[in-house]
Amino acid sequence: MIYKDYIEFYNAIKGGSLTIYPTLTFFINAVNNINVGCGCQKNGRINAAKAKYVALHTDLTEPEKQYLKTTIADQIEFYSDNNFLGKI
Repeated sequence: MIYKDYIEFYNAIKGGSLTIYPTLTFFINAVNNINVGCGCQKNGRINAAKAKYVALHTDLTEPEKQYLKTTIADQIEFYSDNNFLGKI
């Protein structure tokens, strides 16, 4: 499965039981917080969510990778701004 940006990946994993997966939970919370708070800091929250997504392919723990492989696809490729970030 190929994800072209953080929104596609978020939509694929939201709603799952992720509380035991801290890296994924941290990412989900960053995206969920984009529209929370002052609009003047929204770009900062978007950038924080994007940064979490960009780091996912290296930050995921083995149990998190296994969870994604069993719930989404055997192989997952991460892209951002048409740049290949990595795969698990």
